[in-house]
Amino acid sequence: MHVLEFERVEASAGRHRRALVQVTVETGERLFHRPAGPAAAGQPHAIAAYRDSLRLLISYAATTTGAQPVDLDIADLDTVLVMTFLTHLQTVRGNSTATRNARLAAIRSLFRYAVLHAPEDAAVIQRVLTIPPRRCDRTVVDYLTTAEADLLLVTLPRHLARTP
Repeated sequence: MHVLEFERVEASAGRHRRALVQVTVETGERLFHRPAGPAAAGQPHAIAAYRDSLRLLISYAATTTGAQPVDLDIADLDTVLVMTFLTHLQTVRGNSTATRNARLAAIRSLFRYAVLHAPEDAAVIQRVLTIPPRRCDRTVVDYLTTAEADLLLVTLPRHLARTP
């Protein structure tokens, strides 16, 4: 599984910086399976959705900044970049507002995790965490009444009806 890890790496000029991307399974377990993570609700698809959201973000950030994904720093993912990424999702990729908000939830999860492991970037992290979700209309799910369900079952062809 490709996931994120915050690890000190040697940068040019002999100083240390935090690398954003390091591929390890152990970090994925920590990020995605922590008590407040997507696995807390027992949803394996949520883990895949979060992973895919973060992959999209890192790919977009690398393309936008011209840096390799491994060279990205958490400070590179500032509010402006995240907001343009979210706009990109809706305008270029054609995602709905609900999908945009789901991607934002994954980004927030990453940044809530990052604040514990990269406190020197707390100002950038805090600004990203203040990005609000967009309001969207929710589809009302109507259920059939008993009479409507009975009528539907009567109109089904006999070969589709199940017999007890």
